[in-house]
Amino acid sequence: MSPTSRPHGLSYNERASPHLEKTGRFMGQSEVSVMRAGYRSFAAECAALLFCLSMGIQTAQAQKVLRWKFEPGDSRDMTIVQTIHVAVTAADQNVEMRMSPTMVLRQVIDSVNAEGIASVTQRFVRIQMKLEGAPGASFAYDSNVETPAEGPIGSMIAPIFGALTKGKFTAHISPRGEILDVQVPEEMTDAMARAAGLPGVAEIFSKDGLNQLLKQNAAKFPEQAVIRGDSWTDSLELNNPILGKQTIKTKFTYAGEEVVNDRKVDKMSVTLSFEFGDPPANAPAKIKVSEQAASGVMRFDAATGQLVGSEIDQTMKMEINALGNVLNQTIKSKTIVTVAPSPKSANP
Repeated sequence: MSPTSRPHGLSYNERASPHLEKTGRFMGQSEVSVMRAGYRSFAAECAALLFCLSMGIQTAQAQKVLRWKFEPGDSRDMTIVQTIHVAVTAADQNVEMRMSPTMVLRQVIDSVNAEGIASVTQRFVRIQMKLEGAPGASFAYDSNVETPAEGPIGSMIAPIFGALTKGKFTAHISPRGEILDVQVPEEMTDAMARAAGLPGVAEIFSKDGLNQLLKQNAAKFPEQAVIRGDSWTDSLELNNPILGKQTIKTKFTYAGEEVVNDRKVDKMSVTLSFEFGDPPANAPAKIKVSEQAASGVMRFDAATGQLVGSEIDQTMKMEINALGNVLNQTIKSKTIVTVAPSPKSANP
């Protein structure tokens, strides 16, 4: 049989060569080189085009301008649930206490000016507190229950919480989440001052204390758009009657979008750090913070411009020197915040 008939297909050499044209003619080396160069050029152009397109799509999807949105008449309830575990070691004695405060803060948007700054009236519609483990001081309090709180600490704290649920305070908040000012009515501050039987308790709900509460349960966003991995920091200075000057720095890191309960939200990781100045000269105790850690997540709905919620875990270890006695105290807390529209039947 003639070798040109090739009844069994191509010869081994022909099968091994990928450069056979459809016409059956083998291409020369120069033609192969040109074709290879063309393939490489075309592949490189396609890769570059796909890279540019993907980067453009990624940039368009990843960049996000985060802003709060306010609508006059809107009312929402922020529920703040804390679990606090305190362990104190003094000499050979160990004492453990557990506190579980829960607060519902109602926020009503009164007005919004041309710059988008909202005037917000706020009040605590319900406060619950439970203290366990403190020798002779355990108590339970609920502002919705008329039964008075029991125990010495309960009787001192109840008037403060009662004043909070009866009074209202206002704040101006920018679209970036800046707390521009907090206005606390005089009757509210007077009631707390009269009930200040526990050191530092009234200060927690003072103008500075309420400012801190609002800042810790909100987020101040940067001017520019953010992408995944971007970070920014907000700080707040307070004068603590026991610890002295206190600076709280909150670092936010944008972690992108996620879906929670069929709702697309923006996630931010949160890290808090605390710096303490010298304590006041008349402070009842000298406190040295030896260890601290606070972190968690915050979720924000950019479409509605509203906070969805947050979770923060915090640990702080300190040495307390009071009247010559040295105590080592460890505080571990978890704070969970959820936000929902106020019930339709709710009072402002």
